[in-house]
Amino acid sequence: MMSLPAAARAALLAAVVAAVLVPPSAGGQVPGGHPMPKGPRPLHEVAAASDSIALGTIESVSEGRIRVREAIAIQGTVPAELELKRAPSNPPAFAPGDRVLLLLRGARSPYVLAEEPRESVVVPPGGGDRWNVALRTFQDVRTKPPALRDLYFSWLDGDDDGLRDLGLRGLYDPAAAFQPMPVALGAESARRALDPAFSAEVRRARAAVAVLSAEGYAVLAQDVLLPGTAEDGPVYEIVLQGSLLRRKDVENIRPALARGLRSSDAAVRQVAVRYAAGTHDEAIVTEVDRLAAEDPDAGVREAAKRAVASARSRSR
Repeated sequence: MMSLPAAARAALLAAVVAAVLVPPSAGGQVPGGHPMPKGPRPLHEVAAASDSIALGTIESVSEGRIRVREAIAIQGTVPAELELKRAPSNPPAFAPGDRVLLLLRGARSPYVLAEEPRESVVVPPGGGDRWNVALRTFQDVRTKPPALRDLYFSWLDGDDDGLRDLGLRGLYDPAAAFQPMPVALGAESARRALDPAFSAEVRRARAAVAVLSAEGYAVLAQDVLLPGTAEDGPVYEIVLQGSLLRRKDVENIRPALARGLRSSDAAVRQVAVRYAAGTHDEAIVTEVDRLAAEDPDAGVREAAKRAVASARSRSR
């Protein structure tokens, strides 16, 4: 199923994380912008480099150590109380009281974290039991490629944002043992991305997977870009990003941008404005100028003003 090259896939994952987890007003990549950085490694890759895996609660954080209590082993043998070595120059974003996922190296305390700080995972409040079950299931299936793939999809469709993020990381890995995925999974993800019966978070995550395959992208482009009927701004942005990373000429998405600028959904208009900054279509530029002055949504007006200023600076 996977049809995007690795570099494009990494850029798309970074864009997807921004589109799914960051509010539309926070910005995003526009055509011609700087490439996105490579995202965090998938859970199965970090787990393969770990000696043990646990869930634990951060007790204290000091200059060189992190103390953990109430640790529960998922893989290997881990004491209930342990210490982690902490590099002051690159510490994980843990705070006392956090329930966290620990991927550990070493045979005894003090352990070293196998994950990088950007890969650290804090379990949401009240999610301890759910994560315990999810991670034990992961441990059971991580050497069984089809089952691991299906687990990641189940995390996409669940109601836990942290597990959904881990599911996306896993499914975006071109080197995963379950790649290439069956063609039907791309089309199925596209259908779920367009189905209002699913939550907005699930639709966005499914859109993120669908655009990786030619089949899934085709379904989304037909329903989201051509008629311009995106359910929400992030889905619309994901499909635009997929189009650009497939090296489609910007000319091919100008009609979708024009419709997005006239959408009744302010989030869609805001996305369209940002991406319109990379075009030189006079009608689109005129519409962005109008939105900068007249749009009823303050976020859209501000985005349009930035787009106009960016376009003018490039034309000098």
